[in-house]
Amino acid sequence: MKCERCENDASFFYNETVNGKKKSLALCADCATKAGFFMGSAATALENDLYSALFQKKQPHTQKLCPTCGTAWQTITANGMVGCPDCYKTFREELGVSIRRLHGNTRHVGRAPAKHGATREKENRISALRAALKTAIAAENFEEAARLRDEIRAAEQA
Repeated sequence: MKCERCENDASFFYNETVNGKKKSLALCADCATKAGFFMGSAATALENDLYSALFQKKQPHTQKLCPTCGTAWQTITANGMVGCPDCYKTFREELGVSIRRLHGNTRHVGRAPAKHGATREKENRISALRAALKTAIAAENFEEAARLRDEIRAAEQA
């Protein structure tokens, strides 16, 4: 593809959609630099600033690190990926803004995979049995408690 300004080979592509109107731009490295887009090593700094401006309300003042993997918030904003599952807990506030903006919510709403539903149903059943067991023990109904204990064990092994 050719640059839209000078007919050299395009190496920078920009796509934008505002209020349903799409705009595309294909530029060579020189024209992109002249237009205010940075290429090469300067791109990382620009991407960080752009990402921060678009997806964050505030930039953290301190260097926050994930206690499990040691990933810094700046690393997540630079490459767009978290380091481990605990990063979601560590950077909950910062990620929440972006996730809410992208998906409309921070909690999953909708159908779950069939396998997950069966596991969830089993966990709910065991929780209900444990609650009934506590009630039976509090009421000193030890025969019922023994029956519930055995049912819990069977459900856990299934």
